[in-house]
Amino acid sequence: MNLSKLFLTLALTCNLLTFCQDNEKEFNYLFVHGLGGDRNQIRPYIDYKVIKKGIACHSFNGPEVNEGSFFKSCLGQEDDIEQISDGITDKNISNPLIGVGVSKGAATLINTVGSQAIPNIKALVLESPFANASEVVRNHKLARYSALGFLFGGDRLAKWSFPNYKPDGIQPIKVVNKIPRDVPIMIFHSKKDALIDIEHSRKLYLELIKENRDNVYLIETEDGDHANVIWNQTRKNLFILNVIHEFYKKYNLPYCPELIKNIDLKKFQPSLKEIQKKLMPQSSGFSSLTSKL
Repeated sequence: MNLSKLFLTLALTCNLLTFCQDNEKEFNYLFVHGLGGDRNQIRPYIDYKVIKKGIACHSFNGPEVNEGSFFKSCLGQEDDIEQISDGITDKNISNPLIGVGVSKGAATLINTVGSQAIPNIKALVLESPFANASEVVRNHKLARYSALGFLFGGDRLAKWSFPNYKPDGIQPIKVVNKIPRDVPIMIFHSKKDALIDIEHSRKLYLELIKENRDNVYLIETEDGDHANVIWNQTRKNLFILNVIHEFYKKYNLPYCPELIKNIDLKKFQPSLKEIQKKLMPQSSGFSSLTSKL
């Protein structure tokens, strides 16, 4: 390589690095943990680069963590929303945020952004969210195979288990379509999730695309445990990292160049009819139960 080409290459590289650094300084992450976890649940998301290292990330313990009891959770409702909103206000965070949430944390993000509690969310990456908390409790194996589920039903059983939860309060399925249309959303969920059925993510996705949004994506995996879709034991779902960073790149968010594989994101945009067809069998009883809640 002659000197002129070398200098040109170095100049282009410097410009690219400068752009990436400016882009990374602009954005922050907001991570919201799941039920039974705490802010330290963020670690694998950093290790596996869902959250890019070197970029500021904010995470707050849910009220149930601070109170020391799993059952003090409000399951993503007002107390969780307030915890996030107050945390962002107290830290004076004005940067545009990429929201990353898992399980209850993913549902909390939907409720928070859908209720306009924080205005600076620019993208959402959601793992295994639920659409309706009462449905999750009602469909838990301890409820299905005991008298509790029969006697209490979804709402009352959820309220009995989690006294701070309000069955008639905010639910992701009710507010997901209130998320600003310019916020791109990536959802991923395992078909083998034994705690939160994948139909929850399908229902949320359906509500979003009913409004002709073209920036919403749904990844359904054949393997993976609840809240452990990417780094489960089979390691078959590491491709999700490539999809996520393709998503980041498409929407001008910080991304890892080494994870870009030129994946066509349209593969993860099932049509309205395709989703409706998957929901038709209602094998988990999601729709019939939701109508009773």
